[in-house]
Amino acid sequence: MNKYFVYFILLSLTIYSSTQAVFALSDSDKVFAQILYTFNSGDYQGALNKLNAIESKEFKPLAHYWKGICNSKLQKYDQAVNEYKTALELGATPLDIYYELGQAYYSMLDYKHAKESFKQSVLKRFKVSESFYYLGYMELSEENFEQAIRYTKQILEKEKVNSELNQAAYFQIGEAYLGNIEKNNKRITPEVRTTVTQYVLPMYDKALEEKTDNNLANQIYARKENVNQKYGIKRKAFYNGRPFPTKLTELYISEKISYDTNVLLESSDADQKATSKSSGVLNTNAYISTQAIHRSRVVFAPEFLFSHVRHLNRDNYQVYQNDTQAFLPGLKTTLEHRMFDRPASFHIDLVYNHTKRRVDVPADSSMKKYGNTISVSMSEKMEMVAGTNTAFKYFYKQFSAPDDTKSTRDNGLYLTHTIFKKTGQVYFIDLGLNVVDANNVTLSSDQIISRFTVLKPNSLFKFDTLYGLGITAKNMKKMKDTRGTEVTYSPFIILTKTYLNKWNVNFSYSFNKQTSKNKEVYAYNQSIFAAELKYMFF
Repeated sequence: MNKYFVYFILLSLTIYSSTQAVFALSDSDKVFAQILYTFNSGDYQGALNKLNAIESKEFKPLAHYWKGICNSKLQKYDQAVNEYKTALELGATPLDIYYELGQAYYSMLDYKHAKESFKQSVLKRFKVSESFYYLGYMELSEENFEQAIRYTKQILEKEKVNSELNQAAYFQIGEAYLGNIEKNNKRITPEVRTTVTQYVLPMYDKALEEKTDNNLANQIYARKENVNQKYGIKRKAFYNGRPFPTKLTELYISEKISYDTNVLLESSDADQKATSKSSGVLNTNAYISTQAIHRSRVVFAPEFLFSHVRHLNRDNYQVYQNDTQAFLPGLKTTLEHRMFDRPASFHIDLVYNHTKRRVDVPADSSMKKYGNTISVSMSEKMEMVAGTNTAFKYFYKQFSAPDDTKSTRDNGLYLTHTIFKKTGQVYFIDLGLNVVDANNVTLSSDQIISRFTVLKPNSLFKFDTLYGLGITAKNMKKMKDTRGTEVTYSPFIILTKTYLNKWNVNFSYSFNKQTSKNKEVYAYNQSIFAAELKYMFF
Protein backbone atom coordinates (compact mmCIF):
# COMPACT_ATOMS: atom_id res chain seq x y z
CA MET A 1 0.00 0.00 0.00
CA ASN A 2 2.92 2.43 0.44
CA LYS A 3 2.72 3.49 -3.20
CA TYR A 4 -0.50 5.32 -2.39
CA PHE A 5 1.34 7.65 -0.05
CA VAL A 6 3.27 8.76 -3.11
CA TYR A 7 -0.05 9.22 -4.93
CA PHE A 8 -1.22 11.13 -1.86
CA ILE A 9 1.49 13.74 -2.33
CA LEU A 10 1.51 13.84 -6.14
CA LEU A 11 -2.25 14.08 -6.51
CA SER A 12 -2.36 16.84 -3.91
CA LEU A 13 0.17 18.82 -5.93
CA THR A 14 -1.79 18.41 -9.18
CA ILE A 15 -5.22 19.16 -7.70
CA TYR A 16 -4.27 22.14 -5.55
CA SER A 17 -2.05 24.46 -7.48
CA SER A 18 -2.15 27.57 -5.34
CA THR A 19 1.09 28.78 -3.85
CA GLN A 20 -0.35 28.49 -0.37
CA ALA A 21 -1.18 24.80 -0.88
CA VAL A 22 2.29 24.06 -2.22
CA PHE A 23 3.90 25.67 0.78
CA ALA A 24 1.50 23.75 3.05
CA LEU A 25 2.64 20.47 1.44
CA SER A 26 6.25 21.40 1.84
CA ASP A 27 5.70 22.03 5.55
CA SER A 28 3.95 18.65 5.87
CA ASP A 29 6.76 16.53 4.43
CA LYS A 30 7.87 15.30 7.82
CA VAL A 31 4.33 14.37 8.82
CA PHE A 32 3.82 12.25 5.70
CA ALA A 33 7.23 10.62 6.12
CA GLN A 34 6.25 9.65 9.66
CA ILE A 35 2.90 8.26 8.48
CA LEU A 36 4.62 6.23 5.76
CA TYR A 37 7.16 4.84 8.21
CA THR A 38 4.47 3.98 10.76
CA PHE A 39 2.25 2.26 8.18
CA ASN A 40 5.09 0.22 6.68
CA SER A 41 6.13 -0.94 10.15
CA GLY A 42 2.67 -2.49 10.60
CA ASP A 43 1.47 0.03 13.19
CA TYR A 44 -1.82 0.80 11.45
CA GLN A 45 -3.39 2.31 14.56
CA GLY A 46 -0.43 4.66 14.88
CA ALA A 47 -0.74 5.67 11.24
CA LEU A 48 -4.46 6.23 11.77
CA ASN A 49 -3.78 8.49 14.75
CA LYS A 50 -1.38 10.59 12.68
CA LEU A 51 -3.92 10.83 9.84
CA ASN A 52 -6.58 11.99 12.30
CA ALA A 53 -4.26 14.83 13.31
CA ILE A 54 -4.22 16.29 9.76
CA GLU A 55 -6.33 19.46 9.75
CA SER A 56 -5.61 20.83 6.28
CA LYS A 57 -8.81 20.82 4.19
CA GLU A 58 -6.78 20.29 1.04
CA PHE A 59 -5.62 16.88 2.25
CA LYS A 60 -8.87 15.72 3.82
CA PRO A 61 -10.13 13.64 0.82
CA LEU A 62 -7.03 11.46 0.59
CA ALA A 63 -6.59 11.45 4.35
CA HIS A 64 -10.04 9.84 4.67
CA TYR A 65 -9.10 7.33 1.96
CA TRP A 66 -6.00 6.36 3.89
CA LYS A 67 -7.91 6.15 7.14
CA GLY A 68 -10.12 3.65 5.33
CA ILE A 69 -7.04 1.61 4.37
CA CYS A 70 -5.79 1.62 7.98
CA ASN A 71 -9.19 0.62 9.37
CA SER A 72 -9.39 -2.23 6.83
CA LYS A 73 -5.98 -3.43 8.03
CA LEU A 74 -7.32 -3.28 11.60
CA GLN A 75 -10.42 -5.26 10.46
CA LYS A 76 -12.69 -2.36 11.49
CA TYR A 77 -14.64 -2.68 8.28
CA ASP A 78 -17.65 -0.53 9.22
CA GLN A 79 -15.33 2.39 10.01
CA ALA A 80 -13.36 1.69 6.83
CA VAL A 81 -16.57 1.93 4.78
CA ASN A 82 -17.44 5.29 6.35
CA GLU A 83 -13.96 6.65 5.60
CA TYR A 84 -14.03 5.48 1.95
CA LYS A 85 -17.50 6.99 1.45
CA THR A 86 -16.37 10.29 2.99
CA ALA A 87 -13.30 10.32 0.76
CA LEU A 88 -15.50 9.83 -2.32
CA GLU A 89 -17.91 12.56 -1.20
CA LEU A 90 -14.95 14.95 -0.84
CA GLY A 91 -13.71 14.12 -4.35
CA ALA A 92 -10.87 11.65 -3.72
CA THR A 93 -10.20 9.47 -6.77
CA PRO A 94 -7.51 6.85 -5.98
CA LEU A 95 -7.68 4.13 -8.61
CA ASP A 96 -8.30 1.35 -6.10
CA ILE A 97 -10.83 3.02 -3.80
CA TYR A 98 -13.85 1.10 -5.11
CA TYR A 99 -11.96 -2.20 -4.91
CA GLU A 100 -10.99 -1.46 -1.29
CA LEU A 101 -14.56 -0.39 -0.52
CA GLY A 102 -15.84 -3.62 -2.06
CA GLN A 103 -13.41 -5.64 0.08
CA ALA A 104 -14.69 -3.92 3.22
CA TYR A 105 -18.36 -4.49 2.33
CA TYR A 106 -17.54 -8.10 1.41
CA SER A 107 -15.91 -8.68 4.81
CA MET A 108 -19.08 -7.33 6.45
CA LEU A 109 -21.16 -9.77 4.31
CA ASP A 110 -22.94 -6.75 2.81
CA TYR A 111 -23.01 -8.30 -0.63
CA LYS A 112 -25.40 -5.76 -2.13
CA HIS A 113 -23.04 -2.82 -1.64
CA ALA A 114 -19.95 -4.98 -2.21
CA LYS A 115 -21.23 -5.91 -5.68
CA GLU A 116 -21.88 -2.26 -6.51
CA SER A 117 -18.33 -1.37 -5.48
CA PHE A 118 -16.65 -4.20 -7.40
CA LYS A 119 -18.64 -3.24 -10.52
CA GLN A 120 -17.23 0.28 -10.18
CA SER A 121 -13.73 -1.22 -9.80
CA VAL A 122 -14.28 -3.07 -13.11
CA LEU A 123 -15.31 0.19 -14.78
CA LYS A 124 -12.16 1.83 -13.40
CA ARG A 125 -10.12 -1.08 -14.88
CA PHE A 126 -8.56 -1.85 -11.50
CA LYS A 127 -8.04 -5.54 -10.63
CA VAL A 128 -10.71 -6.49 -13.13
CA SER A 129 -10.26 -10.25 -12.86
CA GLU A 130 -10.19 -10.20 -9.05
CA SER A 131 -13.32 -8.04 -9.00
CA PHE A 132 -15.14 -10.46 -11.31
CA TYR A 133 -14.09 -13.33 -9.04
CA TYR A 134 -15.67 -11.65 -6.00
CA LEU A 135 -18.79 -10.81 -8.00
CA GLY A 136 -19.07 -14.44 -9.08
CA TYR A 137 -18.47 -15.75 -5.57
CA MET A 138 -21.17 -13.53 -4.07
CA GLU A 139 -23.67 -14.54 -6.73
CA LEU A 140 -22.78 -18.18 -6.04
CA SER A 141 -23.33 -17.65 -2.30
CA GLU A 142 -26.76 -16.15 -3.04
CA GLU A 143 -27.55 -19.10 -5.37
CA ASN A 144 -27.70 -16.90 -8.45
CA PHE A 145 -25.82 -19.60 -10.31
CA GLU A 146 -26.17 -18.42 -13.90
CA GLN A 147 -25.01 -14.91 -12.99
CA ALA A 148 -22.11 -16.42 -11.02
CA ILE A 149 -21.04 -18.36 -14.12
CA ARG A 150 -21.25 -15.25 -16.32
CA TYR A 151 -19.12 -13.17 -13.97
CA THR A 152 -16.51 -15.87 -13.35
CA LYS A 153 -16.12 -16.68 -17.04
CA GLN A 154 -14.98 -13.07 -17.54
CA ILE A 155 -11.78 -14.00 -15.70
CA LEU A 156 -10.87 -16.70 -18.20
CA GLU A 157 -11.27 -14.27 -21.10
CA LYS A 158 -8.55 -11.98 -19.74
CA GLU A 159 -5.03 -12.33 -21.12
CA LYS A 160 -2.91 -11.76 -18.02
CA VAL A 161 -4.26 -13.89 -15.21
CA ASN A 162 -2.11 -16.03 -12.93
CA SER A 163 -2.70 -19.77 -12.73
CA GLU A 164 -3.97 -19.61 -9.12
CA LEU A 165 -6.82 -17.27 -10.09
CA ASN A 166 -7.56 -19.33 -13.20
CA GLN A 167 -7.72 -22.42 -11.02
CA ALA A 168 -10.10 -20.74 -8.57
CA ALA A 169 -12.25 -19.52 -11.48
CA TYR A 170 -12.61 -22.99 -13.03
CA PHE A 171 -13.48 -24.45 -9.62
CA GLN A 172 -16.04 -21.71 -8.96
CA ILE A 173 -17.69 -22.30 -12.35
CA GLY A 174 -17.88 -26.01 -11.57
CA GLU A 175 -19.51 -25.25 -8.22
CA ALA A 176 -22.01 -22.92 -9.90
CA TYR A 177 -22.90 -25.57 -12.48
CA LEU A 178 -23.37 -28.10 -9.68
CA GLY A 179 -25.48 -25.70 -7.62
CA ASN A 180 -27.72 -24.97 -10.60
CA ILE A 181 -28.14 -28.68 -11.32
CA GLU A 182 -29.03 -29.47 -7.71
CA LYS A 183 -31.41 -26.49 -7.52
CA ASN A 184 -33.43 -27.73 -10.49
CA ASN A 185 -33.25 -31.48 -9.83
CA LYS A 186 -34.32 -32.97 -6.53
CA ARG A 187 -33.59 -36.56 -7.58
CA ILE A 188 -30.44 -38.15 -8.99
CA THR A 189 -31.42 -39.58 -12.34
CA PRO A 190 -29.24 -40.91 -15.18
CA GLU A 191 -29.82 -37.60 -16.99
CA VAL A 192 -28.62 -35.63 -13.94
CA ARG A 193 -25.60 -37.89 -13.62
CA THR A 194 -24.76 -37.27 -17.29
CA THR A 195 -25.12 -33.50 -16.83
CA VAL A 196 -22.75 -33.52 -13.85
CA THR A 197 -20.25 -35.53 -15.88
CA GLN A 198 -20.46 -33.18 -18.86
CA TYR A 199 -20.42 -29.83 -17.08
CA VAL A 200 -19.17 -30.05 -13.49
CA LEU A 201 -16.31 -32.56 -13.55
CA PRO A 202 -14.59 -31.03 -16.62
CA MET A 203 -14.37 -27.71 -14.72
CA TYR A 204 -12.70 -29.48 -11.79
CA ASP A 205 -10.29 -31.15 -14.21
CA LYS A 206 -9.42 -27.83 -15.86
CA ALA A 207 -8.78 -26.34 -12.41
CA LEU A 208 -6.37 -29.17 -11.65
CA GLU A 209 -4.59 -28.62 -14.96
CA GLU A 210 -3.64 -25.18 -13.68
CA LYS A 211 -2.13 -26.39 -10.39
CA THR A 212 -1.90 -29.76 -8.66
CA ASP A 213 0.36 -28.99 -5.70
CA ASN A 214 -1.39 -26.29 -3.67
CA ASN A 215 -4.06 -26.28 -0.96
CA LEU A 216 -6.88 -25.44 -3.37
CA ALA A 217 -5.94 -28.44 -5.53
CA ASN A 218 -6.31 -30.66 -2.47
CA GLN A 219 -9.79 -29.22 -1.88
CA ILE A 220 -10.71 -29.80 -5.53
CA TYR A 221 -9.54 -33.42 -5.40
CA ALA A 222 -11.65 -33.97 -2.28
CA ARG A 223 -14.66 -32.21 -3.80
CA LYS A 224 -14.37 -34.21 -7.00
CA GLU A 225 -14.26 -37.46 -5.03
CA ASN A 226 -17.31 -36.36 -3.03
CA VAL A 227 -19.30 -35.53 -6.20
CA ASN A 228 -18.32 -38.84 -7.83
CA GLN A 229 -19.54 -40.76 -4.80
CA LYS A 230 -22.75 -38.75 -4.39
CA TYR A 231 -23.81 -39.17 -8.01
CA GLY A 232 -22.50 -42.70 -8.43
CA ILE A 233 -20.14 -41.64 -11.18
CA LYS A 234 -17.46 -44.15 -12.01
CA ARG A 235 -14.20 -42.28 -12.12
CA LYS A 236 -12.05 -42.46 -15.19
CA ALA A 237 -9.28 -44.34 -13.47
CA PHE A 238 -6.99 -47.30 -13.98
CA TYR A 239 -7.98 -50.53 -12.34
CA ASN A 240 -5.46 -49.86 -9.52
CA GLY A 241 -7.23 -46.59 -8.63
CA ARG A 242 -4.78 -44.18 -10.21
CA PRO A 243 -6.73 -41.49 -12.14
CA PHE A 244 -6.48 -41.21 -15.90
CA PRO A 245 -4.23 -38.41 -17.15
CA THR A 246 -6.13 -35.16 -17.73
CA LYS A 247 -4.37 -34.74 -21.09
CA LEU A 248 -4.00 -37.63 -23.52
CA THR A 249 -2.20 -35.62 -26.20
CA GLU A 250 0.69 -33.20 -25.81
CA LEU A 251 2.09 -30.90 -28.49
CA TYR A 252 4.54 -28.07 -27.95
CA ILE A 253 7.28 -26.04 -29.56
CA SER A 254 10.03 -24.30 -27.64
CA GLU A 255 12.95 -21.99 -28.18
CA LYS A 256 15.84 -21.91 -25.74
CA ILE A 257 18.68 -19.42 -25.78
CA SER A 258 21.66 -20.03 -23.57
CA TYR A 259 25.20 -18.86 -22.96
CA ASP A 260 27.79 -21.58 -22.40
CA THR A 261 31.09 -20.39 -20.94
CA ASN A 262 32.97 -23.57 -21.86
CA VAL A 263 31.53 -25.62 -24.73
CA LEU A 264 32.29 -29.34 -24.43
CA LEU A 265 34.01 -30.91 -27.40
CA GLU A 266 32.24 -34.28 -27.28
CA SER A 267 28.57 -34.96 -26.61
CA SER A 268 29.44 -38.51 -25.51
CA ASP A 269 29.98 -39.06 -21.77
CA ALA A 270 32.90 -41.34 -22.58
CA ASP A 271 35.29 -38.62 -23.71
CA GLN A 272 34.11 -35.17 -22.75
CA LYS A 273 36.72 -32.46 -23.17
CA ALA A 274 36.36 -28.72 -22.73
CA THR A 275 37.14 -26.35 -25.59
CA SER A 276 37.80 -23.35 -23.30
CA LYS A 277 35.59 -21.46 -25.75
CA SER A 278 32.32 -19.73 -24.95
CA SER A 279 29.27 -19.40 -27.16
CA GLY A 280 25.63 -18.48 -27.28
CA VAL A 281 23.45 -21.46 -28.14
CA LEU A 282 20.02 -21.66 -29.77
CA ASN A 283 17.99 -24.81 -29.18
CA THR A 284 14.68 -25.31 -31.01
CA ASN A 285 12.43 -28.23 -30.06
CA ALA A 286 9.13 -29.59 -31.35
CA TYR A 287 7.43 -32.43 -29.49
CA ILE A 288 4.24 -34.47 -29.83
CA SER A 289 2.92 -37.46 -27.93
CA THR A 290 -0.40 -39.20 -27.46
CA GLN A 291 -1.66 -41.90 -25.13
CA ALA A 292 -3.95 -44.83 -25.88
CA ILE A 293 -5.44 -46.61 -22.85
CA HIS A 294 -6.42 -50.27 -23.15
CA ARG A 295 -8.85 -51.79 -20.64
CA SER A 296 -7.81 -49.38 -17.89
CA ARG A 297 -4.55 -51.27 -17.45
CA VAL A 298 -2.14 -50.63 -20.32
CA VAL A 299 -1.04 -47.32 -21.82
CA PHE A 300 0.68 -47.03 -25.19
CA ALA A 301 2.28 -43.62 -25.75
CA PRO A 302 4.08 -43.02 -29.06
CA GLU A 303 6.08 -39.80 -29.16
CA PHE A 304 8.36 -37.80 -31.44
CA LEU A 305 10.88 -35.07 -30.68
CA PHE A 306 12.79 -32.91 -33.13
CA SER A 307 15.70 -30.89 -31.76
CA HIS A 308 17.99 -28.41 -33.50
CA VAL A 309 21.03 -26.89 -31.78
CA ARG A 310 23.08 -24.05 -33.25
CA HIS A 311 26.11 -22.41 -31.64
CA LEU A 312 26.48 -18.69 -32.30
CA ASN A 313 30.28 -18.77 -32.14
CA ARG A 314 30.97 -19.44 -35.85
CA ASP A 315 34.70 -18.68 -35.67
CA ASN A 316 35.83 -21.81 -33.86
CA TYR A 317 35.39 -25.28 -35.36
CA GLN A 318 35.60 -26.97 -31.96
CA VAL A 319 32.48 -25.04 -30.97
CA TYR A 320 30.24 -25.13 -34.03
CA GLN A 321 30.97 -28.80 -34.76
CA ASN A 322 28.59 -29.39 -31.82
CA ASP A 323 25.69 -28.06 -33.91
CA THR A 324 23.19 -30.91 -34.06
CA GLN A 325 19.91 -32.05 -35.50
CA ALA A 326 18.24 -34.92 -33.69
CA PHE A 327 15.17 -36.96 -34.60
CA LEU A 328 13.84 -39.01 -31.69
CA PRO A 329 10.80 -41.27 -32.23
CA GLY A 330 9.86 -43.31 -29.20
CA LEU A 331 7.27 -45.56 -27.61
CA LYS A 332 6.42 -45.64 -23.91
CA THR A 333 4.39 -48.55 -22.56
CA THR A 334 2.91 -48.64 -19.06
CA LEU A 335 1.21 -51.48 -17.19
CA GLU A 336 -0.81 -50.26 -14.21
CA HIS A 337 -1.07 -52.71 -11.28
CA ARG A 338 -0.94 -52.81 -7.49
CA MET A 339 1.91 -53.54 -5.09
CA PHE A 340 1.88 -53.39 -1.28
CA ASP A 341 -1.85 -52.72 -1.66
CA ARG A 342 -1.06 -49.39 -3.34
CA PRO A 343 -1.07 -48.24 -7.00
CA ALA A 344 2.08 -49.17 -8.94
CA SER A 345 3.17 -49.18 -12.58
CA PHE A 346 5.66 -51.05 -14.75
CA HIS A 347 7.22 -49.12 -17.65
CA ILE A 348 9.07 -50.10 -20.82
CA ASP A 349 10.41 -47.14 -22.79
CA LEU A 350 12.03 -47.34 -26.22
CA VAL A 351 13.69 -44.32 -27.90
CA TYR A 352 15.59 -44.16 -31.18
CA ASN A 353 17.85 -41.14 -31.74
CA HIS A 354 19.19 -40.29 -35.20
CA THR A 355 21.71 -37.45 -34.85
CA LYS A 356 23.39 -35.24 -37.41
CA ARG A 357 26.33 -32.94 -36.69
CA ARG A 358 28.39 -30.38 -38.53
CA VAL A 359 31.31 -32.70 -39.24
CA ASP A 360 33.13 -30.60 -41.87
CA VAL A 361 35.20 -27.51 -41.09
CA PRO A 362 33.23 -24.74 -42.88
CA ALA A 363 30.70 -23.18 -40.50
CA ASP A 364 28.05 -23.22 -43.23
CA SER A 365 28.64 -26.85 -44.26
CA SER A 366 25.68 -29.21 -44.22
CA MET A 367 25.20 -31.57 -41.31
CA LYS A 368 26.09 -35.23 -41.71
CA LYS A 369 25.18 -38.37 -39.86
CA TYR A 370 26.94 -38.51 -36.52
CA GLY A 371 25.36 -41.62 -35.04
CA ASN A 372 22.28 -43.54 -34.00
CA THR A 373 21.30 -44.35 -30.45
CA ILE A 374 18.86 -46.99 -29.27
CA SER A 375 17.73 -46.63 -25.65
CA VAL A 376 15.64 -49.16 -23.76
CA SER A 377 14.60 -48.85 -20.14
CA MET A 378 12.44 -50.92 -17.79
CA SER A 379 11.26 -49.46 -14.52
CA GLU A 380 8.90 -50.18 -11.65
CA LYS A 381 7.25 -47.26 -9.83
CA MET A 382 5.48 -47.82 -6.54
CA GLU A 383 4.16 -46.07 -3.44
CA MET A 384 5.98 -47.93 -0.69
CA VAL A 385 4.99 -45.27 1.86
CA ALA A 386 2.10 -42.79 1.65
CA GLY A 387 3.27 -39.43 0.31
CA THR A 388 6.25 -40.92 -1.52
CA ASN A 389 7.05 -42.54 -4.84
CA THR A 390 9.91 -44.93 -5.48
CA ALA A 391 11.18 -46.06 -8.89
CA PHE A 392 13.73 -48.73 -9.81
CA LYS A 393 15.03 -48.62 -13.38
CA TYR A 394 17.30 -50.63 -15.63
CA PHE A 395 18.65 -48.70 -18.62
CA TYR A 396 20.45 -49.85 -21.76
CA LYS A 397 21.78 -47.51 -24.43
CA GLN A 398 23.72 -48.38 -27.59
CA PHE A 399 25.39 -45.62 -29.58
CA SER A 400 26.59 -46.54 -33.09
CA ALA A 401 28.78 -44.08 -34.98
CA PRO A 402 30.29 -44.13 -38.50
CA ASP A 403 33.62 -43.89 -36.69
CA ASP A 404 33.35 -47.21 -34.86
CA THR A 405 35.87 -46.15 -32.21
CA LYS A 406 33.25 -43.76 -30.84
CA SER A 407 30.57 -46.43 -30.45
CA THR A 408 29.54 -47.24 -26.88
CA ARG A 409 27.12 -49.37 -24.88
CA ASP A 410 25.71 -48.24 -21.52
CA ASN A 411 24.11 -50.40 -18.84
CA GLY A 412 22.66 -48.63 -15.83
CA LEU A 413 20.69 -49.21 -12.64
CA TYR A 414 18.89 -46.25 -11.09
CA LEU A 415 16.85 -45.54 -7.97
CA THR A 416 14.64 -42.47 -7.71
CA HIS A 417 12.80 -41.61 -4.50
CA THR A 418 10.27 -38.76 -4.47
CA ILE A 419 8.81 -37.21 -1.32
CA PHE A 420 5.68 -35.05 -1.53
CA LYS A 421 5.14 -32.60 1.35
CA LYS A 422 1.76 -31.17 2.34
CA THR A 423 3.24 -27.68 1.91
CA GLY A 424 3.57 -28.40 -1.83
CA GLN A 425 7.33 -28.93 -1.78
CA VAL A 426 8.70 -32.00 -3.53
CA TYR A 427 12.07 -33.67 -2.88
CA PHE A 428 13.80 -35.92 -5.41
CA ILE A 429 16.67 -38.27 -4.55
CA ASP A 430 18.41 -40.04 -7.44
CA LEU A 431 21.13 -42.71 -7.21
CA GLY A 432 22.57 -44.65 -10.12
CA LEU A 433 25.32 -46.92 -11.37
CA ASN A 434 26.22 -46.75 -15.06
CA VAL A 435 28.74 -48.98 -16.86
CA VAL A 436 30.08 -47.67 -20.19
CA ASP A 437 31.56 -50.26 -22.52
CA ALA A 438 33.31 -48.45 -25.39
CA ASN A 439 34.79 -49.95 -28.57
CA ASN A 440 37.79 -47.83 -27.74
CA VAL A 441 38.43 -49.70 -24.50
CA THR A 442 40.41 -46.79 -23.05
CA LEU A 443 37.13 -44.84 -22.84
CA SER A 444 35.22 -47.51 -20.90
CA SER A 445 34.19 -46.39 -17.44
CA ASP A 446 32.12 -47.09 -14.35
CA GLN A 447 30.00 -44.17 -13.18
CA ILE A 448 28.28 -43.56 -9.84
CA ILE A 449 25.60 -40.91 -10.15
CA SER A 450 23.80 -39.07 -7.35
CA ARG A 451 21.47 -36.10 -7.42
CA PHE A 452 19.31 -34.27 -4.89
CA THR A 453 16.60 -31.86 -6.09
CA VAL A 454 14.02 -29.66 -4.37
CA LEU A 455 10.87 -28.25 -6.01
CA LYS A 456 9.25 -25.26 -4.29
CA PRO A 457 6.06 -24.14 -6.08
CA ASN A 458 5.28 -20.44 -6.43
CA SER A 459 8.29 -19.37 -4.34
CA LEU A 460 11.01 -17.16 -5.84
CA PHE A 461 9.44 -14.19 -7.70
CA LYS A 462 6.22 -16.30 -7.75
CA PHE A 463 7.96 -18.83 -10.04
CA ASP A 464 8.09 -22.53 -9.31
CA THR A 465 11.69 -23.06 -8.23
CA LEU A 466 13.70 -26.21 -8.85
CA TYR A 467 17.21 -26.41 -7.46
CA GLY A 468 19.68 -29.08 -6.49
CA LEU A 469 23.09 -30.69 -6.79
CA GLY A 470 24.27 -33.57 -8.96
CA ILE A 471 27.51 -35.49 -8.35
CA THR A 472 28.96 -38.02 -10.80
CA ALA A 473 32.07 -40.09 -10.02
CA LYS A 474 33.63 -41.74 -13.06
CA ASN A 475 36.23 -44.52 -12.87
CA MET A 476 38.01 -44.62 -16.25
CA LYS A 477 39.31 -48.21 -15.80
CA LYS A 478 41.99 -48.46 -18.54
CA MET A 479 43.02 -44.82 -18.08
CA LYS A 480 42.85 -44.75 -14.29
CA ASP A 481 46.60 -44.16 -14.00
CA THR A 482 46.43 -41.00 -16.14
CA ARG A 483 42.89 -39.73 -15.42
CA GLY A 484 42.11 -41.26 -12.04
CA THR A 485 38.56 -41.09 -10.71
CA GLU A 486 36.93 -38.07 -12.30
CA VAL A 487 34.22 -36.32 -10.29
CA THR A 488 31.73 -33.83 -11.72
CA TYR A 489 29.81 -31.46 -9.40
CA SER A 490 26.70 -29.90 -10.93
CA PRO A 491 24.62 -27.44 -8.88
CA PHE A 492 21.67 -25.89 -10.72
CA ILE A 493 18.57 -23.73 -10.32
CA ILE A 494 15.50 -23.43 -12.57
CA LEU A 495 12.68 -20.89 -12.33
CA THR A 496 9.55 -21.83 -14.27
CA LYS A 497 6.06 -20.39 -14.66
CA THR A 498 3.06 -21.13 -16.88
CA TYR A 499 0.79 -18.40 -18.21
CA LEU A 500 -2.75 -18.90 -19.53
CA ASN A 501 -2.17 -22.66 -19.49
CA LYS A 502 -0.36 -22.30 -22.83
CA TRP A 503 2.90 -20.40 -22.37
CA ASN A 504 5.71 -21.68 -20.21
CA VAL A 505 8.74 -19.56 -19.35
CA ASN A 506 11.80 -20.77 -17.50
CA PHE A 507 15.16 -19.35 -16.56
CA SER A 508 18.01 -21.55 -15.45
CA TYR A 509 21.61 -21.56 -14.35
CA SER A 510 23.84 -24.60 -14.05
CA PHE A 511 27.47 -24.98 -13.09
CA ASN A 512 29.62 -28.02 -13.85
CA LYS A 513 33.03 -28.64 -12.33
CA GLN A 514 34.93 -31.76 -13.31
CA THR A 515 38.08 -32.87 -11.55
CA SER A 516 40.62 -35.15 -13.20
CA LYS A 517 44.14 -36.35 -12.68
CA ASN A 518 44.80 -35.12 -16.23
CA LYS A 519 43.92 -31.52 -15.41
CA GLU A 520 45.02 -29.99 -18.71
CA VAL A 521 42.70 -32.13 -20.87
CA TYR A 522 39.78 -33.33 -18.78
CA ALA A 523 39.37 -30.95 -15.81
CA TYR A 524 37.09 -28.01 -16.50
CA ASN A 525 34.58 -25.51 -15.12
CA GLN A 526 31.44 -24.65 -17.06
CA SER A 527 28.56 -22.24 -16.48
CA ILE A 528 25.37 -22.22 -18.55
CA PHE A 529 22.80 -19.43 -18.36
CA ALA A 530 19.54 -20.12 -20.21
CA ALA A 531 16.05 -18.81 -20.90
CA GLU A 532 13.35 -20.87 -22.61
CA LEU A 533 9.93 -20.05 -24.00
CA LYS A 534 7.52 -22.91 -24.68
CA TYR A 535 4.09 -22.81 -26.31
CA MET A 536 1.82 -25.76 -25.52
CA PHE A 537 -0.90 -26.35 -28.08
CA PHE A 538 -2.50 -29.00 -25.84
